[in-house]
Amino acid sequence: MERRSSGIILFSEEQRFRQPLLRILIFILAGMSWLLLIYQIFIKKPFGSDPAPNAMVWTIWLVFGIAFPIFFLALRMTTEVREDAVVIRFIPGNRRSIRLEEIQRFEVREYRPLREYGGWGIQHSRRHGIAYSVSGNRGVQLVLKNGKRILIGSQEPDRLAGALRTALRKHGQVEL
Repeated sequence: MERRSSGIILFSEEQRFRQPLLRILIFILAGMSWLLLIYQIFIKKPFGSDPAPNAMVWTIWLVFGIAFPIFFLALRMTTEVREDAVVIRFIPGNRRSIRLEEIQRFEVREYRPLREYGGWGIQHSRRHGIAYSVSGNRGVQLVLKNGKRILIGSQEPDRLAGALRTALRKHGQVEL
């Protein structure tokens, strides 16, 4: 069971997916589903030589024309450094809290999201550990005392590292 963190927030950052190609893809999928709906349901011209049933068209429109774009717009990652933990949240859904005493060391670094982790989001790599990122190629690499590696993508990695240093000092850990 994960222990909830409390305490004063020393650093807070909210990031959203900003990759233009991803936005274009979502816009194209949404647009195509809207066109399919308008063409087949409202103009009453079946789409293609073997058209989908109207119920399927409505389902495609709801999923790709409405739900998927709304989900994408709501998707974001927040990172907080608190007096006792680092808290990473992917909204909606995932939350990870890393207690300060678990951290062995950390460093600001550049990384290659596609090559090292297979992309952005919550990504697992046998070689590099786990990454939490939504855009860019800079972040803070944590190495935990159990040997696990966690990369936190950030648009402000130096500020994130500075807050971590401050929190660790307050927590009584030696300079990492």
